Amino acid sequence: MKVLADNVSQIIPVFKELSITSDLTSERALMKQVEKDRQNYEKQLISALKVRKKHTETEINTIVQTRSAFELGRFDLVRKLNYLDTQKKVRKNVCHIIPGQPFQIMRFVL
Repeated sequence: MKVLADNVSQIIPVFKELSITSDLTSERALMKQVEKDRQNYEKQLISALKVRKKHTETEINTIVQTRSAFELGRFDLVRKLNYLDTQKKVRKNVCHIIPGQPFQIMRFVL
């Protein structure tokens, strides 16, 4: 029974560490913001391409800044979703139980 108690005392901190639940609220909000930024960028780009006149430096900078906001938001969204996917895989594979042997705790270095 001492072996079981030792193993449980080792496993509990691992489960506490991995019990981070994400409600995806911030990710959903970021997805909505990225979509708004994309629509804004496309609208500005299409309107700029329809006009045959030479564009001013201010108009060009506005389009560039709009695209930059869209791309940076998209990169943040991909980074967050990749992190959540990694955490899901780590939670799934953290403990490996072999019948008749003590628990084996596998920690992955990410």
